[in-house]
Amino acid sequence: MRALVWLVLLWAVAVSPAWAQPSLVAELRVWATRYHENPQKIDELRAALEQAVQKNADLDTLLALSQVCFMYGDVRAKTVDEKLEAYDRGRQIAKRAVDLAPKSAAAPLDPRPRSANGWASSC
Repeated sequence: MRALVWLVLLWAVAVSPAWAQPSLVAELRVWATRYHENPQKIDELRAALEQAVQKNADLDTLLALSQVCFMYGDVRAKTVDEKLEAYDRGRQIAKRAVDLAPKSAAAPLDPRPRSANGWASSC
């Protein structure tokens, strides 16, 4: 019986970071493939993630905001200017995420153009 208790405790500790994930980030992951069901949800998530980034700009929240900005530009923006503004905002947020954690798995999302040798150019 004690072995089972220890196994359950070990499992809980191992998966606890997944449970600690911000609900907005998790919600975006669900809606990223279902945005067509309720396009207005993109607006809600974008506004909520903007507020979340102002309070706590952690890597996952920055990446989620960047993603929802690109979704907004693709789906919700009505004019070319709105699209470009949303894409630019997404690019800026992605850059902040890369600057925050350059060695993370998100680093390849670096929005700067890359040269043939793979280094980001300084443009």
